[in-house]
Amino acid sequence: MWKSQSPSLKLILKLLVCAVVGIAFDATAIKLGQVTVTSVTALVPIWLISMWFLFVPILPHLAQIFGSKLWVTALVGFIAGPLTYKSGEAFEVLFIKDTAALVQYGVFWSLFFTIAVYFLRAAQAIEQKS
Repeated sequence: MWKSQSPSLKLILKLLVCAVVGIAFDATAIKLGQVTVTSVTALVPIWLISMWFLFVPILPHLAQIFGSKLWVTALVGFIAGPLTYKSGEAFEVLFIKDTAALVQYGVFWSLFFTIAVYFLRAAQAIEQKS
């Protein structure tokens, strides 16, 4: 059976920061022309913002899965992160400018995922002690 517990306010704020960082990165990439999105009425389309708010709640679970294997999170982030954007190309809603932009997304995701997992693991350890 799944153990259900309410997340702390601190955790919710940390996840909110993660979402804002991701949205800001996407907004910057769109503004710089590294990524093009179709039918946009705002800088970042609502569906892309929604994806961030759907992704960040699973970060604490992923932090438990990956544990202290930060090299794995870096590798997974570098490969899987850009692939999610490539899938946007298949749906013709998002287009990555070139290979260099794809690599930039890989670097971002590698760093973002590793740092997020590291800090969430540290926060979980502190909460378990108290």
